[in-house]
Amino acid sequence: MPSTRHWSAYDGRYRRPRVEALRAVCTCGRRGGAEYPLDWATIGDQPLYEADVDMSGPLAEWTAHLSVIREAAVHLPEPLAALLAEMAERLRTALRSVTTEPGTSLPR
Repeated sequence: MPSTRHWSAYDGRYRRPRVEALRAVCTCGRRGGAEYPLDWATIGDQPLYEADVDMSGPLAEWTAHLSVIREAAVHLPEPLAALLAEMAERLRTALRSVTTEPGTSLPR
């Protein structure tokens, strides 16, 4: 039984199966309808994440799906969105100061 669904794991190395085609997938459970075949004669024995695989089809499907989700989502009121942006910036600033000062580290 596979322990991951990430496409790059199925390149035939380490006795894993080789994926025949790519498909757009979202964590919400949606799976794209189209399959995008892989040309293993061109890919050869290199890992999929290093191969020059054309991801334009699956990425276009995924982007279109995200656009639909974005349009259907409830938008945050502007004051709340501004507050969250301010908190994120303060956290980034605090993290930079902790990680850039010599002899400091993040608490465990």
